Amino acid sequence: MQTSDFKHPHTRWHYITVLERTNNLIFMHAITAKENDKSFIFNEEATKKLNWDKNIKTMFDYRMSFGIGDVYERIFQLCVISLCSDIELFFKKTFEIFEYKRGSGKGFYQRFDDVIKALKTAGHDFSPIEERLSKINLAFQVRHICIHNYGIVDDDFQKNTNTGKLGETYVIEQEQYREMYDAYVALLLHLDNHLPSAK
Repeated sequence: MQTSDFKHPHTRWHYITVLERTNNLIFMHAITAKENDKSFIFNEEATKKLNWDKNIKTMFDYRMSFGIGDVYERIFQLCVISLCSDIELFFKKTFEIFEYKRGSGKGFYQRFDDVIKALKTAGHDFSPIEERLSKINLAFQVRHICIHNYGIVDDDFQKNTNTGKLGETYVIEQEQYREMYDAYVALLLHLDNHLPSAK
């Protein structure tokens, strides 16, 4: 996918935003952090002065020494949080620029289903990418528990997504994040072909 694939300046700008800020920065860090930390070797003298356990030789060892699980999972949660923030900004700007009637209530742009419903009311047809929309909807549900519940599955998340084990961390891995990201790019491309000229 290239920026030149987008004809509309509005969708092109938002594609560049999600590509560079979320995908090429945060996601790149998420997939390289563990290996980078394994190659970050501490000076033996420094670890002695800090009175660290002799098994702590790398940054990876240090991070894992606290016994709180895979700390690197949080970076993938941050990928989803950032992705949804990108999408939310896109929705907000889309409704402003094209003067679409927004739904009521606070946090409208965070309620993915409500935003899609309002866009359908404005004349947009999402049937060609309906399956992709479910991935974005899941991303918004994941973002909610990552922000408000540190990624731990609660009753509402289970009810809304029909997935996850109650009381356990909902683990996001590279493949699932990529599906969410690709779904958003598909939404941008779809709207790129259907949005009117900017007012």
